[in-house]
Amino acid sequence: MFIEKETNIDRPAEEVFQYVKDFSQIYEWDNQVVEAQRLDLAPIKEGSKFKIVYSFMGVTQDLIYNIETIGSSADHHYLQLSARAKMFSATDRIEVHSVTEDSCRLVYSADIKFTISQTEPFVRVYMERVGNVLMKRLRIALEKANECEPPQKYLNPLSVPFWFTRKGWNQRRKGFKATLSCPRKILITGPTSGLGRSITTTLAAKGCSFVLVARSSSKIEQLKADLYNLGFEGTLKSYVCDMADLKTVVATCNKIIDDDQVPDVLINNAAALYAKPLEIDGIERTTVVDLIAPWLIAQKLSPQMLAGSCIINVTSGGMYAAGLDITELKRARKPFSGSRAYALAKRGLDVMSWGLNEKLKEAGIRVHSMHPGWADTPGVVDSLPGFHKVTKRWLRNPFQGSDTIVWLAMNNPEQGGEFWLDRVRQSRYLMPAGGRSMPDDYLRLSNFLGQFSGPVASHC
Repeated sequence: MFIEKETNIDRPAEEVFQYVKDFSQIYEWDNQVVEAQRLDLAPIKEGSKFKIVYSFMGVTQDLIYNIETIGSSADHHYLQLSARAKMFSATDRIEVHSVTEDSCRLVYSADIKFTISQTEPFVRVYMERVGNVLMKRLRIALEKANECEPPQKYLNPLSVPFWFTRKGWNQRRKGFKATLSCPRKILITGPTSGLGRSITTTLAAKGCSFVLVARSSSKIEQLKADLYNLGFEGTLKSYVCDMADLKTVVATCNKIIDDDQVPDVLINNAAALYAKPLEIDGIERTTVVDLIAPWLIAQKLSPQMLAGSCIINVTSGGMYAAGLDITELKRARKPFSGSRAYALAKRGLDVMSWGLNEKLKEAGIRVHSMHPGWADTPGVVDSLPGFHKVTKRWLRNPFQGSDTIVWLAMNNPEQGGEFWLDRVRQSRYLMPAGGRSMPDDYLRLSNFLGQFSGPVASHC
């Protein structure tokens, strides 16, 4: 069965081709693809491979796509890929032809061979319809790449569990726009497992370079080895740092500055949820690791960051269960609840994100806050085993949980200071704000955090 579709796109041909040749981004424009990742990290060329999780008439299949041919001329770009699954094999060809300097025509064809040939007549109508939708989605994704979905003002407490799950992500991704890669220098804390590892691998495939900050030297060296073994050709710098030791956090930041490794994108991802309370210099350690350490890193590095840079703070949907409480941030109430201490710290991190964005606007630096939904990571297994056991079938995988972080890092949307889930700006509270005020909350929080930051950063 041969299907061919085409569409005109109001973007330069070269830009469109650079986007579509990274087949790991197909989930942004093909509603049938529920996950897509690169299997190697070298520059894309003949032989590059992609893992595509494809939902075909309700049946999910893993496909390994291989680039057979790829080429470009002044006004014509082309790409041919092949894949084989239990039910069918496919050869896909994408051609991009220049029309004007700022527009092009894209032709997508698929030659599909089914294991059981008798099924072809029944599938053709379905595939024709899918092809029409695919071309429309691709055109919209590229032409509106820099547009954001309208903000969601309030959350319905009854629907929150759905939106935090894998099904919620799959629903929202149907409105995703194209992520136009622009390689950047990324500093990420906690990159060795879970969301952090997924973020690092995905951004490595987009040509980014890295400053990796982790607590374990052996794990960080293993991550670097894994990336290089996958063909990564960019720069990797690493620093060992325990977020519970604020003196080490400051020393690490100073070392990063001295080594001229200040990033374009700072991702405060490292965090911990503890089962037992412990105070560090009179402050609950959850607050130290999950709030004060990210604050310090931002304070120390932001004066050196250039206009157009951004800071991404990874918070948690758990913050909906807590308001800003400075007293409890200092000392956990009894009986101790690790989940509450975590929620309080993440609420503080979100307030900090809003306030720091206000302070850094003049310097051209944006600060984004996001949460990944309910993701199946080693941290969740270790910290919330009961929750993991009950919800495992609905949890997002790390790729889905980290998608918005990758998107923020690449796109750095102009709406700084916002709180994001699945590329959509969210309400910070389940209910209307009432008497709460972000400026007032930030003032109270900054008075608390200021005792840890030393000299005030020059941008602030």
